[in-house]
Amino acid sequence: MVTTGQTEGETPSPVVATASRSAHPGAVASASHSHALWAAYVLVAAVLIVLAADTYRIGFVYIDNFRILDHINRTSWRELVSDTSDVGEIYRPLNLILTKAVFEIRGADFVVFRTAHLVTLGVLLLGWLKACDPRTWRDVMSFAIATGCLLGLHTTRFLFHGVPLNPYTIVCAVAVWAFVLARRPAGRAAHVWPALLTTVALLTIEVGFVIPVMLLMAYYVGWRGLSAGGLAAAVLVTGVYVAARAALFSELESAPFYAETGFGFDVIDVVTQHDRFGAFPILFYGYNAASALLTVLASEPRGGVFEFVERLWQEGPGPASWQWVNVTTSLATSAFGVWAVGRLPSRGRQEIAVACAGIVGNACLSFLYARDRIPSLAGVLYALCFYLSLAVAAERLAKDRARVVRAVAALSVLVLATGWTLRCIATQFALRDAAWLSPQEWAARTVTVTDRSSDDEIAAAKLFLEMKREAMARSAPDPRADPRWTHDWLERDGALR
Repeated sequence: MVTTGQTEGETPSPVVATASRSAHPGAVASASHSHALWAAYVLVAAVLIVLAADTYRIGFVYIDNFRILDHINRTSWRELVSDTSDVGEIYRPLNLILTKAVFEIRGADFVVFRTAHLVTLGVLLLGWLKACDPRTWRDVMSFAIATGCLLGLHTTRFLFHGVPLNPYTIVCAVAVWAFVLARRPAGRAAHVWPALLTTVALLTIEVGFVIPVMLLMAYYVGWRGLSAGGLAAAVLVTGVYVAARAALFSELESAPFYAETGFGFDVIDVVTQHDRFGAFPILFYGYNAASALLTVLASEPRGGVFEFVERLWQEGPGPASWQWVNVTTSLATSAFGVWAVGRLPSRGRQEIAVACAGIVGNACLSFLYARDRIPSLAGVLYALCFYLSLAVAAERLAKDRARVVRAVAALSVLVLATGWTLRCIATQFALRDAAWLSPQEWAARTVTVTDRSSDDEIAAAKLFLEMKREAMARSAPDPRADPRWTHDWLERDGALR
């Protein structure tokens, strides 16, 4: 018998199963639920507006943007689809196809590319809202704090940049919607969407491997928003992709080390990696994967380098204030999650399991080298786990009669909210810094065309000048004039002091 306002066979909402929702059995139809949900939508819209104001000021970046758009400009559609010269550690055909589709609208038009990027951000944020599914005002409070985590975590900061279309943002959007769809009741689409989203993710960027990992865990814990056939299709797509890529990659020279990366307290190049780990590269891969996991859970190491620990041990001024904020906030959030997981209802533990599978899977994909952007999806899922943990604290605040327990819960939530608000502000400053740095980078670069220049070189020079003009036309406040505390307490480029 159904008594919660749901239809028979419907899977309960993620936080409906928590005791904090038990006082609202008719929440779906209630005015309170309606107002709370609208407040969550308003929050997401506000976040998107602020991000739009920041990202529209960031001009094209030379290093990544020019190389990609130059390749797109001189490559036909057929060549773009059939070209496998980059197959190996990097193979992202769908991202190139989407980039060319946007490029065909108005060439290297900055506004068009930034708008396309904001669309993907909007899809991601809408999926984030659906994944959290706030239904009461307490949920909205938790949602606001967790959104601060989503925006403030250093691994997710890269999602707000366009490169010129950000493949990490696209895959994160696919992942949160896969989470939402898997959690829904069974339906006809359950046979189709798993393979479709898996294909989109895998062909966009290698982080897409996390999607089938999450789907396997989702089916294992009992979610039936995906059918057995749908899961099998997703696994088959993954197998075909791996086999095709391995066959193409076998024709290239395979090297166990790919790029310079952090290790311990230093950054080591490929030659050093080979000298140290040539006989046992698995040890190096394990370090990189563990580093990616730790950087999400503790904000340390960064890019594989234990900067905070090094400053803590060595003589000198010690870690910067912003490093203390980052590390303590992340450690406290992770500890908070460990405390909450045992107090979650069955449904909440299932969601934690699916999210953790994605976090670990994403960390393992960092085995070749460590970069903060690689575990960006893990950062999104980490913020989702934080939201679920906050639901437990909200319940304690609402129902526990022990004043000490309520005081500890309130103080913990307040401290975490303050820390993530500070880190969220740091992201906004970092975006503003990027807007100021973009024209500085272009100003130092020139291009020369001679009578001997080929057609491709002339086209590249024309594109270069167009992109430079777009970047130089944008302005942002000089970060060097900002108050010193913003550089001390907020994570920003140290060269901009």
